[in-house]
Amino acid sequence: MSGPRAPSQAEPADHPLRAAMARGDRLHARSSPALHRLLAVEDHSLLGEAVVAQVGGMLADLSRQLLATDGREVDTATSAALAARLAESEALRDHCHALALEWRLALGLEAERALDPVLSPLIQSLVAGIPAETSALAMAALGAQARFAQAQRRMALPLGELPAELFHAALLILRNALPGEPEGREARLRRDYEEGSGRLALLGRLAGETGDLLGGAALAVEEAGVALWLSVLAIRTGETRERTIFAASDRELGRLMLALRAAGAAPAEAERQALMIRPDAQLPRGLHDVGTREAAQWLAEARR
Repeated sequence: MSGPRAPSQAEPADHPLRAAMARGDRLHARSSPALHRLLAVEDHSLLGEAVVAQVGGMLADLSRQLLATDGREVDTATSAALAARLAESEALRDHCHALALEWRLALGLEAERALDPVLSPLIQSLVAGIPAETSALAMAALGAQARFAQAQRRMALPLGELPAELFHAALLILRNALPGEPEGREARLRRDYEEGSGRLALLGRLAGETGDLLGGAALAVEEAGVALWLSVLAIRTGETRERTIFAASDRELGRLMLALRAAGAAPAEAERQALMIRPDAQLPRGLHDVGTREAAQWLAEARR
């Protein structure tokens, strides 16, 4: 159901929330090529040393996994060259960037709010609840989140955790970078890959299949936990999960507030969630003028 609506205030293109969303989108558009450049140089000041190191570590780990399928020791120079080729893929780079930001957000909320980055109150209740299928799915998602936390602490990313399109893109990069490599390598990688068992697929199923059980708690990061909260927001708004993570990392949080509103959060609750993510943020004005339909429409228009 759409919330309160004031067309004369909410519709103009220069509405504070639309302007904030546009500024955040422009900033992200500049950050991706900047990240590519910073991965190849020593100065990481623009995006932050920790984020650049995390992304570089994940790409290097993917490279090692792509090369280590036949039991032979991976040549350091070859692995570094392949990692550089992987970094040229904007889609792979953005995915790793989003995961790094998700992990930093989880660590920040752990430090500031004592929110466990693996076991959230909502996941815990789903694991202990009924029906049994939901409990099993929640347990599988919990295990996947625990593995994600371990991997992020090592600056690693298991190849099997890539979404299918990115897994395929990584194999194409491997094929083009090392055309003389044995054909069996790619076949073995494809044989061992199962997208449905990955963390993002499990969280997506949990967010999509348990909507009635999750209720409003799914839109409260302190209840759902960062990982499930991001997946719920992405599914309920039609945004990609990467875009949702970038929205939660934007200084002004305009897109995040619109996403929360479009997902069904009341204006005051959307603002509360935004401030929980970034307590020092100066939030854009005007959310109380925007109904859920307007918020969803603005997000859709920005994706075109």
